[in-house]
Amino acid sequence: MELHVVVKPERGGGGDSEEDGGWGDLEATEREARVIAARLRELRDEGHEIWDDEAKAMRPVAWSDMAVLLRSPASRAEAFAKEFHRAGVPLAVARGGFYESLEVSDLLGLLRLLDNPLQDLPLLAVLRSPLVGLSASELARVRVGRTRGCFWDALRQFQREGANTSDASDTSDARAGADADGWAKVDGFLKRFDVWRERMRQTSLSYCLETALAETHYEALLQAEARGAERVANVRRLLDLARQYDPYQRQGLYRFLRFIEAQADAELDLAASTATAADAVQLLSIHRSKGLEFPVVVVACLGAAFNFRALEEDILLDEHFGLCPRVVPPDAEQSYPSLPWWLARQRERRELLGEELRLLYVALTRARDTLVLVGSYAKGEPWPTEAARALTDTEVVAARNFLHWLRAWLPQVTDAEDWADDSHGGNGLLRWRIHHSDGGAEAGVGVEVEMPSPVIAEAEMLAVEDWARLEQRVTAEYPWVAATLEPAKTSVSVLRRRQIEADEEAKPSKYSQPASGSFVLKRGGDGELTATERGTAHHTFMELVAVARTGTLAELRAEGARMVEQGLLRAAEAAALNWAGIAGFWTSELGEAVRRNATRVQRELPFTARVDGADLQALGLHPPGPPLPAGEFVVIQGVVDLALILPDEIQLVDFKTDRVSGEELRAKARAYEPQLGLYARALERIYHRPVRRKWLYFLESGRALEVY
Repeated sequence: MELHVVVKPERGGGGDSEEDGGWGDLEATEREARVIAARLRELRDEGHEIWDDEAKAMRPVAWSDMAVLLRSPASRAEAFAKEFHRAGVPLAVARGGFYESLEVSDLLGLLRLLDNPLQDLPLLAVLRSPLVGLSASELARVRVGRTRGCFWDALRQFQREGANTSDASDTSDARAGADADGWAKVDGFLKRFDVWRERMRQTSLSYCLETALAETHYEALLQAEARGAERVANVRRLLDLARQYDPYQRQGLYRFLRFIEAQADAELDLAASTATAADAVQLLSIHRSKGLEFPVVVVACLGAAFNFRALEEDILLDEHFGLCPRVVPPDAEQSYPSLPWWLARQRERRELLGEELRLLYVALTRARDTLVLVGSYAKGEPWPTEAARALTDTEVVAARNFLHWLRAWLPQVTDAEDWADDSHGGNGLLRWRIHHSDGGAEAGVGVEVEMPSPVIAEAEMLAVEDWARLEQRVTAEYPWVAATLEPAKTSVSVLRRRQIEADEEAKPSKYSQPASGSFVLKRGGDGELTATERGTAHHTFMELVAVARTGTLAELRAEGARMVEQGLLRAAEAAALNWAGIAGFWTSELGEAVRRNATRVQRELPFTARVDGADLQALGLHPPGPPLPAGEFVVIQGVVDLALILPDEIQLVDFKTDRVSGEELRAKARAYEPQLGLYARALERIYHRPVRRKWLYFLESGRALEVY
């Protein structure tokens, strides 16, 4: 047995120098993979002997006699593949689980379609699979006929159009544009699909699945491909699962699919059928190694932390303590553990650690001749020695990874004289080596197969015209840069804010002294509303007030009292309303026009409109940098305060609560002109009639200004 401890380098230690072969900048997994690849190459090159059961004699180890076991190989397989390739060690990564195998995915996709055909991803997967056999170009032809909506509708339309043209004229001419071969595949699949779906309602799941396999010759197609036998075996295993579900057929196909998803989510996946591997080191998970045995086994990433995320949920469910929540005090946002939550967490942690111990036992017992343990650790000094003893419950429960348990056990099986130096040693039970970040080469980490340097022959040198084309590609610029600067969807407020900020003279400064008479944005004191809150209160009142009760100031105040009583306004908001300005609007010529056409009034009218670069340019709201190219557009959303939708025209009003007067009034109106212009363009395109008049009404000063 061997133990290799890879010391994690200190942050900022400059471990990426060329002297250490780039050791310092490798992630922990890559460092371990490099150590493992180097050690396995050493074992093979030195002719490490293992027992051959068939020959009944010792023989040199081969790559296929070796296996690397990981707790979770999905996120680490790429790092191992890279480092093993670097060291010239062949690596075969185990296939995904049963539910991840391609053939099982095809059939599960078909079952999902039988349950609900309006699902694009399963449908596309089935159409591309041997069940239908459509090519990518044939799928594109299906989609071209109907670019909107789900793919199922496009498929049905493709079938109908092909059938209509076949009835109209000669077959060879009628389907020239619809692709006769693709239409035949689609038509045959949809006809069979309708029969399968009806059969699913009347017979068992397994019978329907067997019928689909027989009619599509799916198993025969799999047999003709690579690894045909094992792929057919996976199909048979899925059929067995379907047969087990047949007694519960009343619960429906959806229930069976939910069961499959729950199995996959809970990592209770079945091992996929596999064929005999080539001469390569096997990389697989500890779970999938159950029942297997290899002459040489490497258990890697022993320093990877256990997954305790489930123990940090706000609510834990325990079979003994029941529902155990964290506690949130009434006047606080941060929660703290309740006693039931703490007890449930401790209990669940012990159960999780028990499962990890069982998993470690499985990994350690997969080796027949040689076991190699590898893990990363923060400290690289030799461990002390102590008398043999049993580990306490506290030591077992305190562990955060497999290596913690091994570090607690090592002092009991090693002595001080077992150490050859500070980095390696050994005794009759095991040998160990500590790999420091500054000693990769000495520790055997720097082993790398020297690859021949590519030599470019003179005839392979690029010609002048090739260099020109290469330079053109390297220096090419994206022709639609403006489209990357402008968001595809925005609001009127954002566009107006961008316009103001682009003008340095109009850009507000919170430190500058405001002009005389201008309104200052500030935080309200105790009980005092901010400017934003006052503006919101005015807009809410103007939106909800009954138009029929706006003739006098008394009626307006009564409306305010009604809104407070109904909870539409707070008392403080009603008290902050400028009644004189509000009454001034409703008694003005503009307000009278609104009252006369009360049935045609739209207040707080939301809209979504499409505008192109020319529109933004005309309104002075164009993006910074180059203008949008032709054909590009932006989706704008906004809300119009009040719109009078007349039969042959539109008039719109925008209420403002800015405290301005005199010359500032006209300047303020000019700042709002692009906003009202955008409102007008949007409403004209939505209602197909012109916006004749646009008004700004300043409630604080009681002034109405028409914007042209």
